[in-house]
Amino acid sequence: MNLPTVLNIAIGLILIYLTCSLISSEIQELIATLFEWRAKNLKNAIAQLLGEESPDTPLINKIYNSPLIQSLNHKSTNKIKSTGPSYLPAELFSTALIEIIRDSKELPKTLEE
Repeated sequence: MNLPTVLNIAIGLILIYLTCSLISSEIQELIATLFEWRAKNLKNAIAQLLGEESPDTPLINKIYNSPLIQSLNHKSTNKIKSTGPSYLPAELFSTALIEIIRDSKELPKTLEE
């Protein structure tokens, strides 16, 4: 085998590998979007971050019902109810959490409390 033949085989294998990896990545993204895995994992992570046992507690529901968070929720066309957004910018999450803490009666208002 001479060098051009080896080079053609190497380029062909690289292109086949690249094509297969892009197709499998897109299929995985489609499945994750349909089953809303990222949104569910985000909700569970927020519950753990705030020390809640489950993601269906009143505090988590207040955060997800905040207008800031609701504006990010893209409901699927084939589902009646969506889990929520799959990504929350830090600024929106912290603003929504501060508003909920400020409006709440049972939570402390200052750092000393």
